[in-house]
Amino acid sequence: MIGVKIFCETLQTHYRLPAFTVVTCEDVTTHKPNPESLRLALKQLDTDPKECMVFGDHQVDMQAGVNAGAGQCVGVTHGFHASETLVAAGATEVVSSLTELAVKLRATIKL
Repeated sequence: MIGVKIFCETLQTHYRLPAFTVVTCEDVTTHKPNPESLRLALKQLDTDPKECMVFGDHQVDMQAGVNAGAGQCVGVTHGFHASETLVAAGATEVVSSLTELAVKLRATIKL
C-alpha cells in the first residue's frame, strides 16, 4: 500500500493535479461495468460524480463511468476499441492518443 501512496503523490505533484487516487481490483468485489471502483475513488476524493472525468480505452470503462454518473467519459482509441464503440458505450468525447488526453486534462483543470 505504501507503493501506491507514493505513486499517487508523485503523479499528483508532477502533473500538478488537484487530486488523484488509484483503485485496483483488489479494492473492490465487482468489476466494470459495475461502478463500484469508480464510486470508491469518488469517495476517497470526496468528489461529486458530476465533477469527475473518467477515461479509458475499453467500452466497460465508458459503461462504468455512465453507471457511476460521471460528468465526462473520455474514450481513448489507442487501446481496445474504436471511437464508435466507445461512443455507443457512453463516451462523451473521444481522443486518439495519450498526448491528446493530456491536452484535454490540462484544459479541464486549467494548468
